Amino acid sequence: MSVQPLKFKPDWPRAVERLMAWWQGEVIDRCCVGVRCRRNGAQRLPDADARYWMDVDAQFNLIRRKAAATAWLGESFPCYWPNIGPETLAAYLGCRVEFGPNTSWTHPLAAAPDGGIPELKFDPSNEYYQWVRMATLAAMEQLAGEAIVGVTDIHNAGDTLAAIRDPQQLCIDMIERPDEVKRAVAFLREFRRERFAENIEWTKAQGGTTTWLSCFSTGVYACTQIDFIVLISPRMFREFLLEELDDAGCQAEHVCYHLDGPGEIKHLDALLAMKNLQAIQWVCGAGNEPQTRWIDLLKRIRAAGKSLHLSVDSPGEALGLIEALGPEGLLITLSMETESEARAFLRDVDKASARSGR
Repeated sequence: MSVQPLKFKPDWPRAVERLMAWWQGEVIDRCCVGVRCRRNGAQRLPDADARYWMDVDAQFNLIRRKAAATAWLGESFPCYWPNIGPETLAAYLGCRVEFGPNTSWTHPLAAAPDGGIPELKFDPSNEYYQWVRMATLAAMEQLAGEAIVGVTDIHNAGDTLAAIRDPQQLCIDMIERPDEVKRAVAFLREFRRERFAENIEWTKAQGGTTTWLSCFSTGVYACTQIDFIVLISPRMFREFLLEELDDAGCQAEHVCYHLDGPGEIKHLDALLAMKNLQAIQWVCGAGNEPQTRWIDLLKRIRAAGKSLHLSVDSPGEALGLIEALGPEGLLITLSMETESEARAFLRDVDKASARSGR
């Protein structure tokens, strides 16, 4: 299955070549950079707000307008992914969802009669599941050639169970009800496998996969994460959640882990040892910027053979990373104001990559 051409991204085939090299920790001509800016002469578009939640027509209209109004430079590309917020699987299992202007959150399920973890059941008629299915299939038909359709945000068992139970309560459960936690994780392992597999089936006709985290693979790409692990020790991570996380990688040819902040660094050794993990997105978090403060950590990740996905705030920060790390296995994303500035930045990336090639 060939990669579909994109109306507003004429160099998409070349971008895909660079991204496929990135997954291997390699480089073709320069490091990967996803740069977005307003196209010359285009009007500034408003951000989506709460009115767009679960409104497919409004969402499709917005992505079409954004695709046309944006200069998709480097390895950036227009993408639509059906989004009900970060706790999709918890919503599928009955958690009530509240929508805010920019995100959503779920409410834990009621506890079992004895106060323990409730029985987890999936009803395929669940409104959120049905909406994601409908929106994905409609996007594949209506946005073909205009945007890549991504897999919805499918979390790993740790974050899903934390949403179902409440993070603090799940920490207590791991101490007081370890067998219940392990049974729930086993259920969620299979549940995630089924939901991920069907999402891939729904989107594979476009010649590859993307997710909420901007990247692309001509095979199957998964973004994995367990933000909950900031609350537990490396021993508890290995005992309860590492096996499920590793299993998620078995479903995909290319896996990027979302390493969300300094609180997760204590688990980095376990992550770097995973054979089913090709890349790590490092998010330094508010107050911990810029990315160049974390060069030693980033070198440690690259030395373990994992590629890096990094978002930055400025061209100077991006160029500093290329100089310090080299272009191999490096994907940097940022937004810029004008097309002329963005194209000048890409020329600087070419030069920095040539200087820093290792």
